[in-house]
Amino acid sequence: MPDASEIGVRELMTPDPVCVHAHTPIEEGIRLMAENDVSSLPVVDESGRLLGFLGNEDVIVEMARVPETQFVELLGAFIEIPGTYRRFRKGMKKFAALTVGEAMDDDPWSIGVDGTLEDAATLMVFRKMHHLAVLDDDGKVVGILARSDLVRWLADNRK
Repeated sequence: MPDASEIGVRELMTPDPVCVHAHTPIEEGIRLMAENDVSSLPVVDESGRLLGFLGNEDVIVEMARVPETQFVELLGAFIEIPGTYRRFRKGMKKFAALTVGEAMDDDPWSIGVDGTLEDAATLMVFRKMHHLAVLDDDGKVVGILARSDLVRWLADNRK
């Protein structure tokens, strides 16, 4: 089997992915995801630099039950269970989103175009990412690499 530390992400990435801008209406983002059969879209600024990702989780939230803030009673006081209010606020923000920028995940992970499959797999596994934007030296999105790309590579190269 070829060594994943010697294969570049540019070998497997999908070049020139469909991207959207933060001001794109959420309906347009959903339509583009469906038409292109993708689970996420890079969100870029006017120069093509990565701002975030609009993922399927970000758009299906309107169909989900937003988790409520949870409390426990302790000695007559109600104490919030840590993190539940943050999840509630995040869910409500996405639920009410009118633009891609309001719904997107604004903490995107990426990899440079010269990164290796090993680098990409390490980020995906330990950061629990399903895809990575592939950036050129100027920080512009030039491709996207998904976990499914790595699985296909493994299937083709494992003996």
